[in-house]
Amino acid sequence: MSHAVPPGPGDRAIVFLTNWAEGRYADVTANFDFDATFTANFPIEKLVAAWTQITGPLGTYRRMGGEPFVRQLGDHAVVEIPIEFEAGVMMGSVGFNAAGQVNGMLIMNPALGEH
Repeated sequence: MSHAVPPGPGDRAIVFLTNWAEGRYADVTANFDFDATFTANFPIEKLVAAWTQITGPLGTYRRMGGEPFVRQLGDHAVVEIPIEFEAGVMMGSVGFNAAGQVNGMLIMNPALGEH
């Protein structure tokens, strides 16, 4: 049986990615619940390191670049949002489970994504 994902995954993903991109890591961890796997794999130190690794080749974060695209995949929602960096536009992706917990995130080349 499928459960609906809590409302607002697009807005929640924007807040998550904006806080992460603007270095407000404490806000990310304080305002979002994470599933056990995400919690184990992304403590705050790894969130910081991951962002540093992303901005190395892409340069400075500039802004979110458009409306979120939300896909319902069974009990999960995956939200994709264009993110503008100094070197170009990438695609930010945040996954939410049926309980509304973040269960994944990714910054990828939009040419590699699919809708």
